[in-house]
Amino acid sequence: MKAILMALIVSGWSAVVIAQTNDSLDALIGTALTNNPEIATAQRKWDAALEKIPQSEALEDPRVGVDAWRRNEETMEASQTGLMISQNIPWFGKRDLRGRVETGAAKQAEMAWRMKTLEIVAMVKQAYYDLWQAQRELDLNERNQELMRQFVEVARGRYETGKTPQSDFIRAQNELARLSEDRIDRVRAYQQALAELNRLVQHAPDTPVEIGTEVTAPVRELSVTLEQLEVAAEGRPELLGAREGTVRSAEAALALARKGYYPDVEFRVEGWEYEGKGGIQEYDMGVSMNFPWINRDKYRAAINEARANLEASRDDLDGMRSRTAAEVKKLYDGVETMHHHYTLYTDKLIPQQRLAVDAARAAYEAGTGGFLDVLDARRMLFDLEMQNLHHAAEFQRLLASLERVVGGNWPAQPADGAK
Repeated sequence: MKAILMALIVSGWSAVVIAQTNDSLDALIGTALTNNPEIATAQRKWDAALEKIPQSEALEDPRVGVDAWRRNEETMEASQTGLMISQNIPWFGKRDLRGRVETGAAKQAEMAWRMKTLEIVAMVKQAYYDLWQAQRELDLNERNQELMRQFVEVARGRYETGKTPQSDFIRAQNELARLSEDRIDRVRAYQQALAELNRLVQHAPDTPVEIGTEVTAPVRELSVTLEQLEVAAEGRPELLGAREGTVRSAEAALALARKGYYPDVEFRVEGWEYEGKGGIQEYDMGVSMNFPWINRDKYRAAINEARANLEASRDDLDGMRSRTAAEVKKLYDGVETMHHHYTLYTDKLIPQQRLAVDAARAAYEAGTGGFLDVLDARRMLFDLEMQNLHHAAEFQRLLASLERVVGGNWPAQPADGAK
């Protein structure tokens, strides 16, 4: 059962997430699902909850007893021996309601396991793109350092030949030093991202994770609408656990509390042996029951408690629905915003700034422009490219969170008119 559910969860994710990534991310997700202790803990809690169902539905253990009577005070032998067995039978429907209470609790535990699974998958993907971003930022920093080294040499040559002042050479050196300092922060971010990803897959913090240069963070328009995602979120495991687990369990608990006024019946059978004659010479049968009507306040309080718990579970479900809808909206807007920023930077700002860099460099080499203009243009291009790496990685991180919030139930078909 659990293997099938795990396959469904992962396959639901594959439609949107895994198809956008490479095999290494697939492998990391698979390793996390296998090794992560939080998933294992949630699964064992579900296992334990399932085992409580047959316990709650079972009859109480039968009671067996022996009575011995002694008439002759001069001997220790019993004059009369009775064997007794009794069984308590709850009123009709009580056992079923007890089972329903525990079934609801088991459903809640199952949904907690599913939610934890989706959460770990999302966290692995987010950590993966943290690492991807940190690696690409290091690559970009290295390319810019190499270019700045060339600028330093150009400035040195022009200064030595008297074509430019010494200040240009000093500015180039300072910019190279700034990039070197920036690299230190990028390395630290890379190490932190690597440690977090390895934590999720239960590897040593410094275990290398290779993300090939061909791996991208695709930024695409969503093929589904906000309304579709809000509908899909109704299938979120957390909501299902509250609705099918907590609320159903509380409803059964209230029905069970109301049945507290109905008595339980105990059946008893006795067999008697007289004067050591051997065998059973007499049988007795009896029936008894408890008398709950005397303790009306006790059972009335139990009903009030169960009713309050039911109302609280329904309120909690309503609050969870509201929070989920708000989270879906927030993440959806975030994904759309990152897509807009990425498209703007990729199609307009970065190409325009590259032209500005080329123009500033050409003017400097022609003697009609200053070296500071070249540095400023190059620095702005560097910042734009860094920001766009963030846009791409953040798009994937937000998308992973959105998929978790909708419980992996990503709408299969785009809506009419959807982007």
